[in-house]
Amino acid sequence: VPVAEAVSQAPSLVWDLLALSPAWAPVPLCLFGGCAAWTMVYDTLYAHQDKADDVKIGVGSSALLFGSATKPVLGGFALASIGGITYAGHLVGLGYPFYTGMGAAGGHPL
Repeated sequence: VPVAEAVSQAPSLVWDLLALSPAWAPVPLCLFGGCAAWTMVYDTLYAHQDKADDVKIGVGSSALLFGSATKPVLGGFALASIGGITYAGHLVGLGYPFYTGMGAAGGHPL
């Protein structure tokens, strides 16, 4: 939603909220939450490249919103992402190969 940058400090969350459905079962909800959290991680990382331009033209971004607290905030989003996806795997009974992969993936952003 291109207009989201003008009215929100976290425009990627606007997309996430538009896709959310109250009828979702636990597994899709966990996957959705994990993916939404990961979207915040990479969107904020890329948004830091445009901070000066965002200020000039008056649009919001998660990089401006989080400011100097970006690293701990993104650490929290990364943990939420890994946690949501891992819990979804647990709910459907995935085994040790899945958890091994999630452990490797979880160590990368931290």
